[in-house]
Amino acid sequence: SGPCCCSPREPITGMAAPASPTRRVIIDTDPGVDDALAILLAFGAENIAVEGLTIVCGNGADICALGANARLLARAAGFPDVPICLGDAPEEGAEAVQDIPVHVHGADGLGDMATKYGRSEADRSGFDARSAAQFLCDACDAAPGEITVVAIGPLSNVAAALVARPDLPTLLQERCTESTAATGRPRRRRTSLRTPRRRRRC
Repeated sequence: SGPCCCSPREPITGMAAPASPTRRVIIDTDPGVDDALAILLAFGAENIAVEGLTIVCGNGADICALGANARLLARAAGFPDVPICLGDAPEEGAEAVQDIPVHVHGADGLGDMATKYGRSEADRSGFDARSAAQFLCDACDAAPGEITVVAIGPLSNVAAALVARPDLPTLLQERCTESTAATGRPRRRRTSLRTPRRRRRC
């Protein structure tokens, strides 16, 4: 057969690849080491804008300690002013809340590295005055159809927001949830639609 007359396609110059649209997200989280990685990756992604962190009890019942972990992570990522809102204190014996599994997360929830990287007692206070549920509602009200809620902890904050705003799903761009434990087995996370208890003081 004769030589091929097809030449390699020349690269097109002067045309940049289309930029990915920025996705605005709120991360609903109980910051242990697994959530810490997710939060840092989200802050570092060029096409994600983290609008806020809402904190829920799950890896531990101390909501203020979990909030302090979130503040440390936001500061380490270069976003110290991102809103951090605490969820409501869990009911006694709530199934979704567990003592921190120290063999996984360390005593501080961050592999016993929180103090080394600058978490202090001051990080346990000074959070956004709004509850996690109120922040979710306010953000979605202000930008209907633009917010994605990434729920990587128990769903009590999402449940509380739905109690306050049953139409919340119509205001979201998307909702992503996670419910797998480190063992690979599904972690049972029941969502109660009862009115949550008041927030626990730090």
